[in-house]
Amino acid sequence: PLSAEPLVTIVMPVFNQAKWIEQAIRSVANQDYPNKQIVVVDDGSTDGSGDVALNCLYKPMAPREQEGVAVAIGKVTHTDTRLMIQSLPKNHGPSFALNWGFKVSWDRSELFMLLACDDYYLPGKITKSVEAIKRSPGTIGAVYTDYDIEHEDGRLSRVYCEPYSSNVLARRNIVSSMSLVSKDAFGRAGVMDESLRTCEDWDLWLRISEHFNIVHIPEVLAVKREGKHTSTNTVSKIQWNLDHGRVQDKLLARTKGAK
Repeated sequence: PLSAEPLVTIVMPVFNQAKWIEQAIRSVANQDYPNKQIVVVDDGSTDGSGDVALNCLYKPMAPREQEGVAVAIGKVTHTDTRLMIQSLPKNHGPSFALNWGFKVSWDRSELFMLLACDDYYLPGKITKSVEAIKRSPGTIGAVYTDYDIEHEDGRLSRVYCEPYSSNVLARRNIVSSMSLVSKDAFGRAGVMDESLRTCEDWDLWLRISEHFNIVHIPEVLAVKREGKHTSTNTVSKIQWNLDHGRVQDKLLARTKGAK
């Protein structure tokens, strides 16, 4: 069972997106949900992303090193939100960075949320997601919401996600990557598949859906940036097709194994 006010850890993988990371951090720190912490995993950035994140720290503890990774801990300036920055010495990819964030915060956390550093939350995102999962603790594994897409020219376009359906999810991803996941769901379904360069979130939702319900909140509570920097444009269509096929193959293998 969840505690009355479960600790929510927001894990943010960062790779060479210095111009957006502060907004992402502050969009979490300024949320009205009180019991939260941010874990930024700097995945070997070379553009100063890690330094921007460090500049968000107020009175940080003395830096330390753990498993060859530089760690800085403090609070986000002008807030009570705990911020931990893990600086990986080289780039490993978003799934590895997310899994690292889950690992270093696992013991204290009850719930996790995912947020790419170029995206950001809107007010109420955490509180409403936690309220949704607390309505049926133990049976809900993930909560997702609608969101806006912010284009490079500043335009916003609204994305109304489909209500959750396991049959639809088996055919295509309908769950936002900026979602809440219970610790129990990760413990049962596993974390991110680091061998996937794309479609890794779809693979996660499929695995969670085999053990838990997934809930959709029909409200815009986050903003996702699209542009030349996103994986849609930086990763080849060949890789996308390969990963899409691998996720389907994994689903088929699990389905056969369950019979």
